[in-house]
Amino acid sequence: MRREPAQLSDATVQPVLFTLLFVSIFGAAMTIPGGGSYKGFAIGGLVTMNLTTATMGTAVGLSSDLATGVINRFRTLPMARSAILAGRTLSDVLSSILCGSIVILTGLAIGWRPGEGFVGVVAGLAVAVAFAYALSWFTACLGLMVSDPESAQAIGLVILFPLAFVSSCFVPTQGLPTGCG
Repeated sequence: MRREPAQLSDATVQPVLFTLLFVSIFGAAMTIPGGGSYKGFAIGGLVTMNLTTATMGTAVGLSSDLATGVINRFRTLPMARSAILAGRTLSDVLSSILCGSIVILTGLAIGWRPGEGFVGVVAGLAVAVAFAYALSWFTACLGLMVSDPESAQAIGLVILFPLAFVSSCFVPTQGLPTGCG
């Protein structure tokens, strides 16, 4: 991160942009069945979506490390082979905590108020971070299988990004066609 601080943009800038854009765009057009605020509906989905898309950094980073020979240099050291993957995915947990926290703080700044209090927010963030950690292992495998970082990102986004939009994290399932909810 010190050599390429722009890598932090997916954990810092993207969550703010996504939160502001989605709440502003969808929130203006959305009516929640039973009433309620769209902000309250969307923040949990935004945390999950941001953490899901941020896991692509694992695939891109590992693919880049393979292409540049960094992994081969690590293999010459007296360490477990699994340490490379474990270290990468554990560093992604820290990035996920930062990313999720920024979504929550942005939500608070724009008027979202959690109904379950601080403990509920921390518990929800913990579940989302655990999901992102599991997903980072999937994207690690993806990064190891492809030939270059661009392929890792392209394939990963084709798989992961649609999942956010066929879920109920942005629109209530009552408005979806039969079979989508």
